[in-house]
Amino acid sequence: MAGLHEARKGPRMQEDDALASAPCLIPQCYIYAANLRGVSGSRVDTEIPTEDLEDRFPEWFEVSLLRNEDLPSDVHHSHIFTKSTNLRKTLDVSAKTVTAEYLNLLWSDFHGSLKFSVYDFKYNLFMTVPDIWPICARYKMRQAIRKADILSDKFDMIPKSIP
Repeated sequence: MAGLHEARKGPRMQEDDALASAPCLIPQCYIYAANLRGVSGSRVDTEIPTEDLEDRFPEWFEVSLLRNEDLPSDVHHSHIFTKSTNLRKTLDVSAKTVTAEYLNLLWSDFHGSLKFSVYDFKYNLFMTVPDIWPICARYKMRQAIRKADILSDKFDMIPKSIP
């Protein structure tokens, strides 16, 4: 079985002896599993380590992209959200900045997992947000993506990914 960052064959790819010896000209699909803060897998907690806060981490920061009036009352009044928002305010950073820092951490891990042979390809990035997010929160997420320095001449965001 291929490792986390190795090329894997899709279920519809066929083995053919004539093709097996030919150089591969078509990019293969890579399955990416994050490895942030020692947590590995396809789902990584959205926490950002902070050096000055005795191992406390801002959490739920992406939910802070929404305005208070757009949040469900159970989320807005939850202990975790309140604690995280207060911690973020103590750090004097916006939700957009913290989200950008997290995306940059995730992007750096992904980019480091790419093999040099795949750098020549152009990539399309597809990001989603919950469908119920209002336009202003979607706009802040786009700004966070730009601030995270993810987009470049090799990496484009698919126009409809965050409607």
